[in-house]
Amino acid sequence: MLTLGCSGGGGGIFGPEEALTYTASTRVLIAAPTTFETSVTLTNSSTAVLTVSVLCGPHIIVFATADRTGTAVFGTGPLTNCSPAPVSLTLQPGATKTYSATATTSQVLGASGAEGTYYIVALMAVGNTTAAVSAGQVELRR
Repeated sequence: MLTLGCSGGGGGIFGPEEALTYTASTRVLIAAPTTFETSVTLTNSSTAVLTVSVLCGPHIIVFATADRTGTAVFGTGPLTNCSPAPVSLTLQPGATKTYSATATTSQVLGASGAEGTYYIVALMAVGNTTAAVSAGQVELRR
């Protein structure tokens, strides 16, 4: 996981966000044309009740390369277009909360992109942290 500073906040992890762990996955909902769902699960890995502000996410970022570097093929939107009011989330110790977003082949590839395997990163903005979590891969078919 890569942690980035949110716009308007400092870099790194501050306060209760440091007790969160993030996992992400992607699954195909419809095979062709492909519709897929990417989910990010936040887990309170501390022994205390945790309350954080969820600012936005997940945002789906799609790469053509397995190392998820270079220019993204697609992104569901910039993190600057987050909810105007953060949502407060309270998690008991060990509790989880999952957030999901969907995308389609036509959104990712447009009219001319090549079918094939693409690699997913999910972004979640929580408190002063933006977490970039590897979310697997997906076969995109028209």
